[in-house]
Amino acid sequence: MSSFFLVSQNQSHKYEFQHKLLWSPKLNQKHGKNRGYENMSHVKKGDIIFHVYNQVIHAVSIAKYDVYNSPKPPEYDGSVWDDDGWRVDCDMHILEIPLLDHRKWLNAHKGEVLDKNGKLKQQYLFKLDEEQKIYFSHLLPKELMQSLLISDTTSTAKIPSLEEIKRNSTKRTRTNVNHAWVHSAQNDQMKDDIGKLGEQAVFKYLTKKYTGSNYKIIPISSNLAGKKGNDATGYDILLKNNDLTTYIDVKTTTGSNQSFYMSAKEKSVLDSLVNEKDKTYNIYRVYGISKTGNDTANFEIFKENSLKSANYQALDFFVSI
Repeated sequence: MSSFFLVSQNQSHKYEFQHKLLWSPKLNQKHGKNRGYENMSHVKKGDIIFHVYNQVIHAVSIAKYDVYNSPKPPEYDGSVWDDDGWRVDCDMHILEIPLLDHRKWLNAHKGEVLDKNGKLKQQYLFKLDEEQKIYFSHLLPKELMQSLLISDTTSTAKIPSLEEIKRNSTKRTRTNVNHAWVHSAQNDQMKDDIGKLGEQAVFKYLTKKYTGSNYKIIPISSNLAGKKGNDATGYDILLKNNDLTTYIDVKTTTGSNQSFYMSAKEKSVLDSLVNEKDKTYNIYRVYGISKTGNDTANFEIFKENSLKSANYQALDFFVSI
């Protein structure tokens, strides 16, 4: 079960929001223990974190990995903090919830979070108790809370098997891919472990299919490559042999709808490869996947020619001033 934390990022909010992370030293300025820094050492993958700046919850995150040792970022040079520290990488969702609106309840259930005046104590990271977990959960849109907590059911899930669905190639271009569109910045943040299961299933499928061949299957995303992964490339997997490099992005849903979202970055990678003879872009569309990953899911491969003729529509954009 996920633990819930609240982080007060007044001094460090600009850097930490930009890089979607938490960082703290392990010890205070006198090289002694600090409750907030000790709490950092307990953060695990899948834990929920509320980010507070200036008494406002500006974001909620899910921890992408367990906390790990990390030196002080170069941007903090000149600060009084020790170099030896803790780091937590976050999948962050922007919010705007003033804590003052909830001071009455919080003051009655303050735990270690609030002082006698109903304001946050001078501490970096707080662990929320069970009552506070329930209350803070209800401050979020229901769909967002569900997407954050879905990792509880998928983190230890079995990777599903895949069964390829092949359709008439002349129809695929017009009917199946016609409804693809560019994902908005807001929705692009709404990722969950269903996508991770899809990527793992495709990687497993490719590994089995090309065992003993001259193909190399290279994991790119953090879902597949862990801390060494990169989620900003516009693709999840590279499939390479001596003649051709295939850039593969995986799109996964629990439903059967064949439409899917693409980010602007993914679309730009697709466009950049159109005239490359030794490079191509494919989307592996996985659907009907179980949230627990125990079933067989269907998938189709949308190749570059089909994707080129798709209809791309820009949706709304999330703007923060």
